[in-house]
Amino acid sequence: MALTSDEILFSEIYHSLIHSQSLETLLSLDDTYCAEVQKLLSERDKNIANIEKRLEHIVLADVYMLLRGYHTAVFISARISSLSVDNGLKHGQGQLSTDGLI
Repeated sequence: MALTSDEILFSEIYHSLIHSQSLETLLSLDDTYCAEVQKLLSERDKNIANIEKRLEHIVLADVYMLLRGYHTAVFISARISSLSVDNGLKHGQGQLSTDGLI
């Protein structure tokens, strides 16, 4: 099978990189970048977990109030929607469903 021009170009660039003095610097930068991305992802996951926990407490309190007759299902549905939007949650990212309340 014959190599395409892209494959030849890639192999030439890869060969020059492997034998370059810059390889150690590039690998070090890559490691640093990887660590920073992992740190950002960890912070994001913690923030999402905190938001979901706060929303869960709010929803449970509102359901309790609904069962006691202090709130209506429409009020709770609107409140959950506004809380989800205010906390930056999008559909499929932890947004709470209100289907069972109405």
